[in-house]
Amino acid sequence: MLPNPPAPPGTLHGPPPGVFPATPRSVRWRSFPVFVVLVFSFFVCVGMLGFVTLFVPLGLAFTAKIIGTTAPGEITDKEKFGRKKKRHRVWFRFESEQLPQNGHMDVEPATFDAVKVGDPVTVRFLRTCPEMSATIEEPSLSGSWNDFCGGWFILFWNGGVLLIGGALWRFAIERRNLVRFGTATLGRVTHKQIVSGKTTKFLVSYRFRTLGGAEHDAIEAADKNLYDALEIGHAVAVLHDPDKPDRCVIYLCSEFRIVDLDDKTL
Repeated sequence: MLPNPPAPPGTLHGPPPGVFPATPRSVRWRSFPVFVVLVFSFFVCVGMLGFVTLFVPLGLAFTAKIIGTTAPGEITDKEKFGRKKKRHRVWFRFESEQLPQNGHMDVEPATFDAVKVGDPVTVRFLRTCPEMSATIEEPSLSGSWNDFCGGWFILFWNGGVLLIGGALWRFAIERRNLVRFGTATLGRVTHKQIVSGKTTKFLVSYRFRTLGGAEHDAIEAADKNLYDALEIGHAVAVLHDPDKPDRCVIYLCSEFRIVDLDDKTL
């Protein structure tokens, strides 16, 4: 393997390996990822809202079928709503503790056409929350497939959010641990590349030598200012895991910085 080209004087980007504090180091964010947190929080809120809106009434209705009570009622209204009026809802009235209560149930189109306003029904509900838990027990009405499909959509949505959140958390912890516990060494820039797409990535390839003497090649995304400052052959401060050299980072490219350590270029 050919040796790295020598770096001209004054081209070490980052603190020299000898000045890195002993592990574990005190670290903090270089710049807190506010945008990522806000976007992820939005997806979490959408998932939570969907879960509460859909699954809480379904859960209460299911509980009412097991331990609920019944009361006579009647159909009071019918309506079509939603996109292109494809959803069908039946409204009904009943009494709980001698107080009038109103409930609704989404049904299939055939069921919607079959029931009439004023039809008598038997309603099952929980006394603690009658309107949210109320369903029509008799006559038996076919529930809407929209609720079934919506339930699976919310489950997949929340599952995806959990997977993405777990991946982001794991990535942040790994990068943080690299800066806290990683072994500092010198690396050399071997290649630079700009990848254009929906976003522009500034990629820097580098080579460093582990404590065991083995050479290792890696690639890192850099910001534009650092990318422009780096040239092939320049030296960079690298932090790596001696047991797993694939876990490595150019210190100045890391999302975390060591407290009280200057990010200077010598």
